[in-house]
Amino acid sequence: MVPLKGGLLIADLVRKLELPLLVVARPGLGTINHSVLTCFAAGQMELEVKGVIVNRFPARPGLAEKGAPHQIGSLCGAPILGIWDDLPGSAEEVVERLAAQFNDDPKSDIILRVLGGTTD
Repeated sequence: MVPLKGGLLIADLVRKLELPLLVVARPGLGTINHSVLTCFAAGQMELEVKGVIVNRFPARPGLAEKGAPHQIGSLCGAPILGIWDDLPGSAEEVVERLAAQFNDDPKSDIILRVLGGTTD
C-alpha cells in the first residue's frame, strides 16, 4: 500500500507488471500484524504473495522476535523463505555482505525458484 505518485500504489504497479510479491518483514514488535495485514491486502487485490523474508533479525532476539517468523508463516499463508541477520555497517557494506551470503547459501536456489527466477 506504499504510495508512488498521484494515488498510484506499489500494489498497482505490481498488478500492472503482473509480478508476484515477496514481503520483507522486520522481526520486532508489531511485525506479525503488519505482515498479516500486508498479505491480506495483497490477497484482496488478487496479488500473489510468493513468500516472506524476515530481515534484520537480531543476534540476541527478544520474545517478540523469537516467535515472529513462525507466527508470520502460519498466518500469512505464504512460506518464510529466509531469516536474514541484522548486519552492521553502511548501506553499501550491508548490501555487499547480503549479496555474498545469498550467493553462497544453497537455500537461495529455493528462493529463486519460488519467485520464478532461474538458478543457473
